[in-house]
Parts: sequence; structure tokens; C-alpha cells
Amino acid sequence: MTDTKTHINGWTEVILKEIVKINSSTISKNYSFNEIEYIDIASVENRNIQQIKRLKLSEAPSRAKRIVTDESTLINKISFKEYL
Repeated sequence: MTDTKTHINGWTEVILKEIVKINSSTISKNYSFNEIEYIDIASVENRNIQQIKRLKLSEAPSRAKRIVTDESTLINKISFKEYL
């Protein structure tokens, strides 16, 4: 673990990958379904998923093969937008 910095307001600065699981579950080629449900980050608004797309597993990009749970936090790496 890297050195941490505690700020005056009590927050501790850490490297994100040291405290969270990143892409811990993905769909393998042995997945038992031909289609998946895909959450496009643009369809997340005010802490709610507005639309879920259905994709053929064979045509889905690797980013679409991450397994999301109720406890998951989605992060947009392309551009910043607050999706809370």
C-alpha cells in the first residue's frame, strides 16, 4: 500500500484500486446466455438506470461484460458527468 495523506478535514487520500474491487466479475465465454443486459453510462440519471439495452453476447464489447450488482458503483472513464 502506498503512503496515505490525511487532510485537515479528516479525509484520507488513497489510491482507488487499493480500497475497491475493480471489474472483479466478468462474463466468460462459457456464460450460459446468448444475450446480456447492458447499462450505457449515458442512461444513468439521478441515481437511477433509465434504460437497459439487450445485446447479443457475441457482439458485445468487453466493457459490456462486467457484472453489476446492487452494491456496484459505475464510473465513467471517458468524460466527467455526475451520475448521482
